[in-house]
Amino acid sequence: MAVTRFVDPFFIVGCGRSGTTLLRVMLDSHDDVAVPPESLFIPDYLRSDKPAPVLRQALLREYEIREWGLAASEADLADCDDGAALIARIHELYAHSKGKKRWGQKTPRLVRHGRLLKQHFPGARFIHVVRDPRAVANSLMRSNVHRSNALYAARRWNNDVAAGLELEPVLTVAYEALVTDPEPELKRICEFLGLDYSPSMLSYTQKSVDYSAFYQDIHKKLADKPDPNRINAWCDKMDPRDIAVVESQLAVEIEPLGYERLGLEGSRSYTTWLRLQRYFGFAGQIFYYLRKRRSYLSSFVGRKRRLGLLRDLLSTRFFLQKPEHEEQRVPGHPPDACGQCEHERGRFRQVRGGHDHEHHFAHADTCGNGNDEKPDGPGQCKGPHEDGQRRLGKARDKQCVGQSDQHPG
Repeated sequence: MAVTRFVDPFFIVGCGRSGTTLLRVMLDSHDDVAVPPESLFIPDYLRSDKPAPVLRQALLREYEIREWGLAASEADLADCDDGAALIARIHELYAHSKGKKRWGQKTPRLVRHGRLLKQHFPGARFIHVVRDPRAVANSLMRSNVHRSNALYAARRWNNDVAAGLELEPVLTVAYEALVTDPEPELKRICEFLGLDYSPSMLSYTQKSVDYSAFYQDIHKKLADKPDPNRINAWCDKMDPRDIAVVESQLAVEIEPLGYERLGLEGSRSYTTWLRLQRYFGFAGQIFYYLRKRRSYLSSFVGRKRRLGLLRDLLSTRFFLQKPEHEEQRVPGHPPDACGQCEHERGRFRQVRGGHDHEHHFAHADTCGNGNDEKPDGPGQCKGPHEDGQRRLGKARDKQCVGQSDQHPG
């Protein structure tokens, strides 16, 4: 099959439940761009030292390739002599099957493999989607797929966001900005990727959803556009103790990204309980996959075996979902630590190490709601602790604008 080949792909990455799926369906609606569903198998093929024939046969058996709806044959991959060539080819085939010219990839966890991706795709560009860490934690805690808690959700956000901010070249886009005013954000993204802007990206809800039944249940809200007045669900939905835990764990400065700490006091005993609770959550994840996606689990283990990577299953880093670097990243984002900084409307630009990093967010300032309007009334954020309620209620006038968990991805 003749396919159009592109040397420089792009990757949509970030912490899970940050809005990467929303951006994926928007870009996939571009006239020239195809972005397949999540593909967790990619790093394994780039890391494996197995010969090309083994890699080709293994890739054709991937469960996630079947979820793409792609029918590829060994002849389509015959001239691919390593993992990178195979990954590029399978995406080219996917783009060709959709009548598109260029491919991208959206798998949030790839943010942990930036060095690996750049090693094999030197011209790759990254779009790093960020979202308020408390909103992300709230979503991870409520997701049947993740079964996380505030402590481990915050640690995941720390690692993934810090890793994303270190990628090069990277465009950092805030979920809040994408929801509040999507057109200028999409135009910036297209410029970054060297694409012509396509208005069809704003009509993504009119497309048929190409997710498997498993993912359709997770992303069922994609049928409707997110309501920008209901971005901060976490204010009303999260226990103040969980908010305090998230904020206490933050190693990445959130103020330059447009978010504001509430300063709630945490509880050491509650944090200890969350460490224990995570074991139950992990067991719940396994049980959920056994009920809903058993075939994927068998394919996952089979891939590790075929590619000589079974040792991954014994790795603490694998289960804790750490990035490539063992140490926790603290990139030092406060303005006084990063050199020349300037504020623009809805934008924080950081100049560091000779590179121009743009961090976009929905707030006109650190206390605004992105459109210079007051929230609809002060409201009361719910929670079992009176002190937490008072602080959350006070903060809501400044920060919280509604209650919904919109299109996490």
